[in-house]
Amino acid sequence: MENWDRVTDKGLPKRTPKISAPAPAPRTATPGVDAEALRRRLGGFHQGATQGRKDVEAALAEETGSLTPPGTEDGEPARDGAAAGPGSTRTPAAPTTADAREVPAEGDSAEEERR
Repeated sequence: MENWDRVTDKGLPKRTPKISAPAPAPRTATPGVDAEALRRRLGGFHQGATQGRKDVEAALAEETGSLTPPGTEDGEPARDGAAAGPGSTRTPAAPTTADAREVPAEGDSAEEERR
């Protein structure tokens, strides 16, 4: 009959409570990262990613036989979906702050825009 103590009235197995582990001791503060070292490291990642994109675009241009990589005109990267051409698999670029119009810094421009 000891087996019946581990089952509910409906015949389902009872839960076995687990012992919760004690809270871990607070971690000691680690020293800050040198800003210049981090900037150099991230700059290296950025340069590698940029070079990788250029290599892939050059390889794609070789495969397709075109002189310029797909989605570009005169070596400039495509800024919107229209430059990529119909049937292109490239996604349109997201708008950047360069695309935003200039707003004067003084006055309540939001209120002036409503009028």
